[in-house]
Amino acid sequence: MKFICPKCNKETKIEVVMIDCTVTETIEYNDNGDLEYGTPEIHESVNSHYQCKNCGWKLPIEPNQVDDDVLLEWLHDQPQNSEWILG
Repeated sequence: MKFICPKCNKETKIEVVMIDCTVTETIEYNDNGDLEYGTPEIHESVNSHYQCKNCGWKLPIEPNQVDDDVLLEWLHDQPQNSEWILG
């Protein structure tokens, strides 16, 4: 499926903006004594909204906290995805 942003008119990716996050990250020292940060891990969060990765336009849907079906349904209803069928 494609996402073409109605604001910037570009085919781009969708970001989910999360709030109230609990995130951890491992910190180690390298041989020079400098800190090296690991990959952050999200343990808890609340999905606030979806937005265009290019321009930040907020999609007109509210995220479901359990799954992303609402996003898939919205994408399916967009004209550029008329040939896609939800399974």
